[in-house]
Amino acid sequence: MHSMQKIGMYWSHIPGYQDRQTCQFCERIETMEHILITCNNHPTRVIWQLAREIWPSQTYNWLKISLGLILGCETITSPRGDAHPNIPQVEQNRRTHHTKGATCLIQITLTESAHLIWVLQCERVI
Repeated sequence: MHSMQKIGMYWSHIPGYQDRQTCQFCERIETMEHILITCNNHPTRVIWQLAREIWPSQTYNWLKISLGLILGCETITSPRGDAHPNIPQVEQNRRTHHTKGATCLIQITLTESAHLIWVLQCERVI
């Protein structure tokens, strides 16, 4: 992150643009964590709610969203079912395939949700 995004305190020293440093909904200094996760802005809440709704919650628990999780989402793996001697190999293969699908789903969901929130933030502020 290293303050590369034009958010928060970046705008504090630019005449005429100081109002961009605070969130217009929460009146807090903009940070990437605030924009992507904690902001009470309607689109942010709706996007994460929709992401949670498409997640197969009967099989896997929804993850607690954090900035670190979003930044490191490519390293996420879904929990695998342990190999068991009484479970046929075909069933074990199906479980492995199923967890690969869940891993792809969470990675895509996190990255696309965060990207959409960021794009909407840029449209709103700039």
